[in-house]
Amino acid sequence: MASRPQLDLYGEAYQAWRKFMERTAKGAVSCDAVSRVIFHALTAKTPRTRYLVGTDARIYARLAWICPDRVMDWIGRKVMGLGSVRAARRRG
Repeated sequence: MASRPQLDLYGEAYQAWRKFMERTAKGAVSCDAVSRVIFHALTAKTPRTRYLVGTDARIYARLAWICPDRVMDWIGRKVMGLGSVRAARRRG
């Protein structure tokens, strides 16, 4: 159980994370699709280093290829509704 100071500091981020997880769970890749890719990776004569399953994974991988880490962190925070790290630090 989180203490009151922990909830004061992280409660907003936790709620944003929960909402993000609920939104993304609705559009998640099916277990069958993931299973097929895993089976292919395990049985391929020359397996690839990475297998991207789902449109979101392919988009994220392409962005990561062209964007610096700080930009990817910013994108992740925006998509998840987590806000700014600096704002959280000022409140803490």
